[in-house]
Amino acid sequence: MLHRCLLITFIAFYLHLPPSTEVLPSFRIAPDYGWKRQLFRRARGARWLQPRLRGGSDRMPSASTASATMEEVKSISESGHDEPARRVLEFSLDFSKPLEYMPGDCIGIVCPNPPDLMAKLLDVLLARKLIREEGKGASRAEFRFPETYDESVRERTMRLLDPKIANQLMWERDLTCPPKKLLRSLADLCADEADKSELMEAGISQRKFVQDFVSCRLDVVEVIQMFKSCTPDLRQLVEMLPPQSPRYYSLSTSPLARGSRKGKILVSVCENVLHRKGRSAPVRRRGLCSGYLEDLSHVAKEKGKLITLECFLRPSNDFHLPKDPRTPMMLVGFGTGVAPFLGFLEHRAEQRRRGQRTGEVYVVFSCRRLGVDFLHHEQLLSMMSTMGKETAGEKQAEGAGKKTKEEVDGNQERHEEDEERGNLIRELHA
Repeated sequence: MLHRCLLITFIAFYLHLPPSTEVLPSFRIAPDYGWKRQLFRRARGARWLQPRLRGGSDRMPSASTASATMEEVKSISESGHDEPARRVLEFSLDFSKPLEYMPGDCIGIVCPNPPDLMAKLLDVLLARKLIREEGKGASRAEFRFPETYDESVRERTMRLLDPKIANQLMWERDLTCPPKKLLRSLADLCADEADKSELMEAGISQRKFVQDFVSCRLDVVEVIQMFKSCTPDLRQLVEMLPPQSPRYYSLSTSPLARGSRKGKILVSVCENVLHRKGRSAPVRRRGLCSGYLEDLSHVAKEKGKLITLECFLRPSNDFHLPKDPRTPMMLVGFGTGVAPFLGFLEHRAEQRRRGQRTGEVYVVFSCRRLGVDFLHHEQLLSMMSTMGKETAGEKQAEGAGKKTKEEVDGNQERHEEDEERGNLIRELHA
């Protein structure tokens, strides 16, 4: 009974607050939801109800912040025949200070908005007369330009934007994925009732939002272009944009074998080709951080210099090796999901090299094509050869990419399909 009274008191207090009061911020709920769902969704945005992760959050922790120099970038898989095209790159990183990481931990990488998207935003702001073509008088040192921005984008940004706003648009605000909350805020700034109604509907209806915005991979600039009567003030737009979140990549190395200042990550760059209605040419989209890292590798190669990344360590809660190295393990990974397991295996191998007794490790790895998608097969086969045990899976991997002519159960077509799918089981004795 006491719980019910407290709940009713809280609801009455909250629903009678003026609109400007923010007891539980970050949520604007459509009026057609029931009161229980409204309360739950509003409360879910409260800080005191957010789950707390040990060792990491979406903000960059100052204690584990570091910069990392890209020592080497290797392409370990590339398939240009598929649509979308997919490439897997391996980055060797040298951290500016020792990171006390363990196999299974991640690093968070801070990435900016792409230069073409920034240039497109400047075009739209100029066309809507939201900014003026005049020099701001700021020095270049006040702007935090990413290495991937060419000189033309840098000059236009310096000429058109204040340094503080420019840095926010480049690094701190997400221009790639407009959430429903942003659509509702933009709807309030539309002069045309049709534009306002359509944006508000997309900001409320999940079905319309997914169908008209998410499936087309529209960015914030394209949304503003679509709705001509939407003319947000520049500072309003910066405040409405969602914050840029870091992207996380599992470390595929062991500090026991390489030291705490060295690490590697696997990055899958997937290029989606979108065919939109009313456009003859297809639209190509890459992931924000994976595309940024790929462009950085090209800049480093062209300029012949080492590139530095902003990153930080995000320790895992429970995705670590067992404390007892004799404990057997089964690891199941697909594609770049094998990255943390490479660190596990390297750690176990180093433990064994130092004279410790280690348990058995079973690795289950799946890919579509053995010759293309079997990542780090040489490293895995090398581990198996040093352990002195050859398995049926190892023999299959040695023939990666070759079409066998042997009949299996009288069904050649089924055999080739299974081989193309490339489901592998590895038994490793670390």
